[in-house]
Amino acid sequence: MTPASSFTTTDTARYVFGLMLGTACPKLVGFGDAPLEIVFEQDGISAVGCEVSLDEFGQDVVSERMEDMDWVGEIATIHFATCDKIFQESKNFLPFRLFTVFSSPQAVQDLLTARFKDFQSEFQRLEGKAEFGLKIWAKEEWLDTFALRNDKNLQTLYAQTNQSGGKSFFSAKKYELAMAEAKKKLAPQLGQRLAGTLKNVFSLSPEQMKTLSLPAVGVKGFLPLINLSLLLGRDRLEELKLMAERLDREALGGGLVEAIGPLPPYSFINLGEEAM
Repeated sequence: MTPASSFTTTDTARYVFGLMLGTACPKLVGFGDAPLEIVFEQDGISAVGCEVSLDEFGQDVVSERMEDMDWVGEIATIHFATCDKIFQESKNFLPFRLFTVFSSPQAVQDLLTARFKDFQSEFQRLEGKAEFGLKIWAKEEWLDTFALRNDKNLQTLYAQTNQSGGKSFFSAKKYELAMAEAKKKLAPQLGQRLAGTLKNVFSLSPEQMKTLSLPAVGVKGFLPLINLSLLLGRDRLEELKLMAERLDREALGGGLVEAIGPLPPYSFINLGEEAM
């Protein structure tokens, strides 16, 4: 949702976290301990937000402070934590993106009225669904063994490392470089296989599984294979964990698995700029 281009003469605005089904506002707080409120409601769809100061959330102020990563991080932490809490306490919740600020409740009303049918259809499409995250890492030593077993060039280079004299040193270097290159190619191939299996097991359409960037921070002794967002029923976390652990155990010989959720469907909302 595009923040309002101008504000009223008042010194406050409304920060809107998103839309929920129902009219009972969760007893939570937003920024600066301001209580959450129903900013506007139409036929059972409510915009949930809180009052904020223009001194902190005015459009010009936000634009100037976007380079302050500590401040942005603090706002993002509160935003996502609040969205998660609203989602847990509501029948369904469509989160808006970070820094969605309106000049007044009337501006919120204008948006909800203008796009009510779009929002209603999105709630119907995502009814009972949630976003789950899944990451799987493989042991590097397991990948070494797997690559060596399936690559004749690596097998030849490995045999040469057992030669006597100075040749073994250079052969070892060649083998090390070749192994690193082989694993670089092998990891995404294995990740695709795992993702394909999950897609089939949970009968997911392409729109219900999204591949995310692999973690930038490494885990010592492990290489990342997949980082996925999945759209599943809100009660399927344990089922996802069990399936991921089975794939890890049977296909990879034991690595690392991280499954999280249920979360608001951040990655699966089809509302253009209004969605996260």
